[in-house]
Amino acid sequence: MSTTKDEQLKRTFASEFGRRAAVQVSVPGRVNLIGEHIDYTGGTVLPTPIPGRLRLLFTAGGTTVTVRSQRFAEPVERELEEAIDGHWSDYLLAGHRKAIAVGLLPPGTGGEYLIDSEIPDGAGVSSSAALLVALLRAAAETTARTTPPEQLARWAQEVETQDIGMPCGIMDQMAVAAGEPGFAMALNTRTLAYRQVPLPTGYAFPVLHSGLKRQLADGAYKARRDACAEAAEALGLASIEDLSTVDDDGLARAAALPDPIARRARHAITEHRRVLRAIETLANGDVQSFGALMNESHRSMRDDFEIVPKAMDEMTEHACRSGAFGSRLTGGGFGGCFVSCVPSERLGAWLVAMRTAFPDTWVVTEGLIAPEEH
Repeated sequence: MSTTKDEQLKRTFASEFGRRAAVQVSVPGRVNLIGEHIDYTGGTVLPTPIPGRLRLLFTAGGTTVTVRSQRFAEPVERELEEAIDGHWSDYLLAGHRKAIAVGLLPPGTGGEYLIDSEIPDGAGVSSSAALLVALLRAAAETTARTTPPEQLARWAQEVETQDIGMPCGIMDQMAVAAGEPGFAMALNTRTLAYRQVPLPTGYAFPVLHSGLKRQLADGAYKARRDACAEAAEALGLASIEDLSTVDDDGLARAAALPDPIARRARHAITEHRRVLRAIETLANGDVQSFGALMNESHRSMRDDFEIVPKAMDEMTEHACRSGAFGSRLTGGGFGGCFVSCVPSERLGAWLVAMRTAFPDTWVVTEGLIAPEEH
């Protein structure tokens, strides 16, 4: 974290609230290299942190929650028991109440927050998960309570699913809480067991925003999850979290389900298997095969899960024609970002080709760097 940036934010907090911040934390966004929409079906996923970070300064006190975001001109004050009503500060209010509920803050305690984020909203790179994990980590540090990243992730997920109404899985929160720069997190979303797989040297994973705004709380995301739950029930599984790991017989029985349930289930099952192969190819340095699996994943999201806008399909195809080994939509779908695998020596020309062909796109990060190249 930049010391200059730290000091600037500390001064801003003191100027805004008339006192010093008690704690300051910083967490990254994330991009998922492969394994989409299977963190709620028990699949394995492969996210990695991005350089863009969210910084949060906090002091507990009072009986209301006041937040100043660098993206908005005026601070917002919320009552602790105020209803969640669609305002941009809902996530922070719900997260603060969660911190009280789990004992990180005393009952009835308010607080003051300053947020500065480099993570774009609505892009599929975990801006909301970053905010919630940062808030809960700050609350834990305020009370000097040691809290494992897995617990922070669970609490953050509960805020999204129970308070905000977004039926997300656990990947984003875990990647933000425990991801390591230069590594991809091979995460079992059922057990939360994970291992860090080094990113390959000599290759970049640029993340470009398509220019298409995405909204996941409008029902399309929930409809996909509901379809997977229906498939799990039809297959006689105990839980939706058993769907991705069914055997070949389960895959065959899923194919006999009504459409589109059959295709939704096929994606959930085959995507998990692709991720397992992708982890091994990445660990073995077989980057071309890894790129091919990214392309397979994208086609499955397009054809079976139907979350890829036509414009983004054209972008990923052009990405591969311009020199990428693989390119796929990343995030919940319906817009947002796509991630590609590009040899580092071609990256500059590749970015020019993409921005020339699609001028509405913009670069979230030019490339995720292997640990040896930091």
